[in-house]
This record gives sequence, structure tokens and C-alpha cells, in this order.
Amino acid sequence: MTIAQADIVATSELSGSEWFSLIWGFLWRGIVYTVLCAIAGAIVGGVVGAVIGIAMGAVGAPMNEIRSVSGIVGAILGFGVSLVGLRLYIAWLLRSRYADLRLVLVRG
Repeated sequence: MTIAQADIVATSELSGSEWFSLIWGFLWRGIVYTVLCAIAGAIVGGVVGAVIGIAMGAVGAPMNEIRSVSGIVGAILGFGVSLVGLRLYIAWLLRSRYADLRLVLVRG
């Protein structure tokens, strides 16, 4: 599908209801994205933290070292979870309709 020049809408041409539809669409999807990423991060962090704690505890590592390693690994995994979530969020925004509008990517 090609996009005709006449189909492109400048932000200055949007009506109040179109702006509301865009804002509401981004807002509620953003809230869902945030909640789901927090849940996924907590699950991944909890499982990995438990595995690290058990593995390091089994070899007799001190608790402060276990916390340090778990914190670093948790931060890296949390960043990864958020990147995957962000990719899904952007794809969701691009698939969605906002009243009579939708977002498209155009190669420049």
C-alpha cells in the first residue's frame, strides 16, 4: 500500500477530537505497557535473583556479594525487558487506529 501525498495530515490540521483520540490512545496503551513491563521485570528479576542467590549461597558467598551480583544482573535484565516491551509498544501503536487516523512509517 502506498500513501498518497493527500493522505498525509500535518499536526496543525488535526481537530480537537483527533488530538484527544491520539492522546487517549497513547496514554492508555502507555499505562498498559508500563504495568506489563513492571510485572514482567518483577517475574524475571525474581526468578533470576532466586537462581543467583541459591547458586552463590551454595558455594558460600557472603550475602552482600549475592545482593551486589543480583542487583547488577537484575538491572541488565530489567533494561532488556524494557527494550523488548518498548518494541512491542511501538508496534502496537503503529497497528492501532485513532478515530480516523493511524500512524505509518515512511522512508524519507
